[in-house]
Amino acid sequence: MGNDGGSIPGRKDLVREKPKEVKVDDTVLARSKGQLCSMTKERLKTPIAMCRTGLLYNKESVLKALLEKNIPNQFDHIKKLKDIRTVKFAENVAGAEFPLICPISKTEYNGLNVFLALWNCGCVFSEKAFNAIKGKENKCISCGEPYKAEDIINLNLSQKEQAPMRAKLVVDQTKKKKSSKEESKGESKPSKKVKLDEDQAAPVAQNILEKINEESDKYPKSNVYRSLFHKEHSIDEKKLMYLNVRHGIR
Repeated sequence: MGNDGGSIPGRKDLVREKPKEVKVDDTVLARSKGQLCSMTKERLKTPIAMCRTGLLYNKESVLKALLEKNIPNQFDHIKKLKDIRTVKFAENVAGAEFPLICPISKTEYNGLNVFLALWNCGCVFSEKAFNAIKGKENKCISCGEPYKAEDIINLNLSQKEQAPMRAKLVVDQTKKKKSSKEESKGESKPSKKVKLDEDQAAPVAQNILEKINEESDKYPKSNVYRSLFHKEHSIDEKKLMYLNVRHGIR
């Protein structure tokens, strides 16, 4: 080999190595939360919505994906409109790098400053402002609406912290769907037939006949109807033919 104008292949040319994973800096990921919609990666704009895992979205983009049934797999915990909540931010000045700020402290939501949201009312504020003002009554420091501990959503969770939350949401949704189906099946079950003996069936049938006769006596009977059951109520054949032709009975 050699001296023929060719080249000798090395190990790199013969052995294919696995491509190295490109790790995105955590700071870059965190900062993108304060700028971009988690689903479409477009710049955040009002109206803005959040999910239970603390991700922010452009609400219009989520609604469009729900209508088109085109929700990405990583957002499979969003199955209907009730799975998101519109948030109440204060908007930053026009042209600012981060569009959203805390309405109380005016701190920018840049993905690094910890922000909290309340699921029941949708109000959002920095954690520092929340801890400094909140009282013992568990009322929103912005609108005054009472909340529970499970209503507090952290908007700065990492992907590792969000993964088990998302899995739990999917499991809970599946269980809820199953139970609702079982309830609807139980309501639509036909009533069981009751078997009666001959001695029991006779008086029941007699009562039914009596009720039918009572109802039929309330309405006047025509001569044609009476003639079907009573010989004394006869009707002229010519007149019957005239009635049949007039009413379309051949």
